[in-house]
Amino acid sequence: MKQLFYVTLFIHSIVSFGHDWPHDVSDLKPDPRIVYGKLANGFRYVFMPNDQLPKHFAIRLHVNAGSLMEEEEERGLAHFLEHMSFKGIKGYPEDKMIQTLQYLGLPFGTHNNAHTSFDETVYQLDFMNNTSENLDHGLKIMSGIADRMLLDETLIIKERGVISAEKRDSYDVGYKWYCDFSEFVYKGLRINDRMPIGLESVIKSANTTLLRNFYKKWYRPERMVLVIVGDLDRHEVETKIHEYFSTFSDLLEAPKEPDSGMIKYNQELKSRIYKDKELTETRIEFNSLKPYQKKVIDRGGRKEAIYEFIGYRILNDRLGVLAKQDDFPFRTASASTYTAYDLLTSSYISIECEPDQILRAITTMENELRRVFEYGFTDEEFDRIKREILHNYKNNMVLDETSKTSDLIETLLKVTIEEGVCTTYKEDYEIAKELLETEANKDECLRIFKNSWDTHNLSIHLSTNSDVKYTETQLSEAYRKSQKIALDAPEERKIVSYRFNGLSEPGTVLKEEYNADRDSYHYKFSNNIRVNLKQTNFDKNQIFYQINFGNGEDEPGDKPDGIEGMASRTLYNGGVGELSKEELLRAFAGSGVEVPYISIGEGAFTISSSIESDDFEKQMNLICGCLMEPAYRSDELKQRHLNIVDFYKNLNQTIDGVMHLEVFPYLTNGHDNHVLWPMETLIARTPEEVKNWMTNALKQAYMEVTIVGDFNKDEVLEALLKTLGALSERKDHKQCYEPDYLVALQKAPVKRVFSYHSTLPQAASTVYWELPAYQNDDQWRINQARATVIAEILDERLRQVVRLELGEGYSPSTEFSSALNAIAANTITDPEKANYLCELIVEIAEGIALEGATEDEFDRVMRPKLLDAESEKFTNWYWLGRLAWSQEYAHLNDYADFINDYYKKITLKEINDAAKEYLKVEKALKIMVVPDRHRKRVEEIAGIKNSTISIFMDKVGQFLKELLAA
Repeated sequence: MKQLFYVTLFIHSIVSFGHDWPHDVSDLKPDPRIVYGKLANGFRYVFMPNDQLPKHFAIRLHVNAGSLMEEEEERGLAHFLEHMSFKGIKGYPEDKMIQTLQYLGLPFGTHNNAHTSFDETVYQLDFMNNTSENLDHGLKIMSGIADRMLLDETLIIKERGVISAEKRDSYDVGYKWYCDFSEFVYKGLRINDRMPIGLESVIKSANTTLLRNFYKKWYRPERMVLVIVGDLDRHEVETKIHEYFSTFSDLLEAPKEPDSGMIKYNQELKSRIYKDKELTETRIEFNSLKPYQKKVIDRGGRKEAIYEFIGYRILNDRLGVLAKQDDFPFRTASASTYTAYDLLTSSYISIECEPDQILRAITTMENELRRVFEYGFTDEEFDRIKREILHNYKNNMVLDETSKTSDLIETLLKVTIEEGVCTTYKEDYEIAKELLETEANKDECLRIFKNSWDTHNLSIHLSTNSDVKYTETQLSEAYRKSQKIALDAPEERKIVSYRFNGLSEPGTVLKEEYNADRDSYHYKFSNNIRVNLKQTNFDKNQIFYQINFGNGEDEPGDKPDGIEGMASRTLYNGGVGELSKEELLRAFAGSGVEVPYISIGEGAFTISSSIESDDFEKQMNLICGCLMEPAYRSDELKQRHLNIVDFYKNLNQTIDGVMHLEVFPYLTNGHDNHVLWPMETLIARTPEEVKNWMTNALKQAYMEVTIVGDFNKDEVLEALLKTLGALSERKDHKQCYEPDYLVALQKAPVKRVFSYHSTLPQAASTVYWELPAYQNDDQWRINQARATVIAEILDERLRQVVRLELGEGYSPSTEFSSALNAIAANTITDPEKANYLCELIVEIAEGIALEGATEDEFDRVMRPKLLDAESEKFTNWYWLGRLAWSQEYAHLNDYADFINDYYKKITLKEINDAAKEYLKVEKALKIMVVPDRHRKRVEEIAGIKNSTISIFMDKVGQFLKELLAA
């Protein structure tokens, strides 16, 4: 009988190390660009200068305090405290902080935000203008959050409603699943009853005293680290950090770290079945738990992590290949390992399968994991993954020269709070190269991979929306039986290569033009392909490309209904020539070449991605192969059909699903772009139909290629002439295409209630205002620009009233929908209040229509918009979109410049005049989506009678639901 022992785990605190930074005691050296500092009070900071996005800088304040630090009567206070940081600190009372940041160009929610987890609270500010004033505001706000929250009782009472709304909104199917999974797998640990959102009873009773006690206890300088990255001067940053944070001190004795609970190890296999009809899938989570051990922070630890990654990558590759086979019992499978809040380490395999394949899936899962344990890795697998990993390290090293603040801040924060060493990408590459090219061997890799699993601490968690008849004992027994199956060694797969050889002699340039305004070159090749080139220095050694051809959804020919989705997936997954997609991936392992995905939109087929300069010609050659010899395999046809069935089966169980199934078809009077194809229609589509429809477009349609990035112009032009330019002649002009912008909505006023099948206490209240019709592109653009500004002003009004004043919604939002040509305002709410929120949204919008927006509101919306418009010009994606169709549709190509120029000169009067027209009460279309059981009551509250159209739409909706259920 195995001895059962208990391990008591305690939450890790940074104060336990006895040194300021991990690199103080490691053979790893930190990036010399990074400045590390510690104040006398224990407050630590990290600064990294970066000017790759001029004038931008970002600040993060990490507090080592989350829901795990709460006592029973405090459950939810860590998250509540995060909310109160935006409700007033010294110098920024009530909502002044948000308004000040908006003036400085930081829109709420994207550039200033925060989150609370089990073991941390993180505050973020992202500035787009590096003035000294902005740095002062940023540090003053962060220091106020750290030490000078006001915690006003009146504002606390108001915020209770906001947090209750957030709790309601987050209580979804996934949340319920996680609670069951956590209680089963992590039984005995504190995290099971410390969900960050907290208890409703605590939320409703939170007050100044409770919050201040938690605040003073856990918000201590030695539990914090400030991370700053951006276009700033080091001396100024350090001087101001000392100015704002050095007076922050502890008034209370350091608290004792809470007991994190007890977990049993060396247990027998245990299983659990969780049923919920609102789940969208049947999933098996296979977990192996081990006590947490802090990894060694040195070169040896880095190498061990690479070995472990190789093992999981190979296992995932094997599972992915098996999932595509028709006779295999699972649809998707993935394996990984993670550390849960420094409490334990879990290795797991997650599998999605059909309900009638559960026992087979468990058997296959156990067999494939054990096959690795017994036979290890093949030479082909091991060498291929080594090449891929080394390529990624090398690419990161090259890109490091042009890394952006937005990427660096998150990486630096993550490494810092995990007590790692933020080395240079060059050192990372050298460590990986030393291991993978000279030291690596399969036996050591297998030893480390096996060590990450502890097969004495296993659990199987089955979650399903089906009424399966299996018992938990049967799940465990299926696993035990599978252990007795004798296994064969994995086959050594042959090494494959690919190059498309169906090209003629390189093409020639018939025409060349230079556009000085855009600093771009434009060519016409001898086979009629158009090419647009622009060199930039935004991303080192990276080329961004977009290839547009044909007419997309409007491509003429024999087009079966609903073929678009099938076409994209068939071309992507079918492979090229004699090679499957998986074989292509193996052929190009160790390079940046990827299998292209052809998206199908209004007016064009599009291939768009990026590639290292060194691999550009190989990528273009593969694209030629995809155009000229696509395989049209049906390897994933079964899986696609299952995905379609699941999608339709679950549509009427969510608010979003009912929006697509019923609301949009109703709003748009059945417009083709907003009505879903019947499930049977999609399932009936075949690869042969894709071939019949797509062949002409792939081989002959007009094509325009746009290339942006860090490259040698002559070399890229030569590569294009040898690949795309060597294809057979294509059409010289594109079929005339005018986007179908206008969708006529239901005639206002409208008030309708729709319903979805769910036990969740959530309803959506949405109001639409259709914009006036227009006669030309310029008018459409002007309408869109005005509507976007009006929507953002309304969005801010909703935040002020619905969230801050009334506490009736956590995240009300407003946007301009170009697909509907309408302004749409939405909030999630309690079903009983759905009608009230609809009417409230209309009332708030009417206030803007009648009285107009204020100069203050207008400024707070426009400043971030103008700064963002300038910033995006320093990205390759901006220029890729800016130059696409430069030759064939030049009149549509200046959209970004038109909008940005218009924003610079737009006036408050113009916006208010437009709002009078756009937001009229009589133009409002009020839509509510509520759970089935609330529909009748909500209709009564709303005073809705069953009109002829309502009865008809209800019958249509009921018919669709019954069809889906069948």
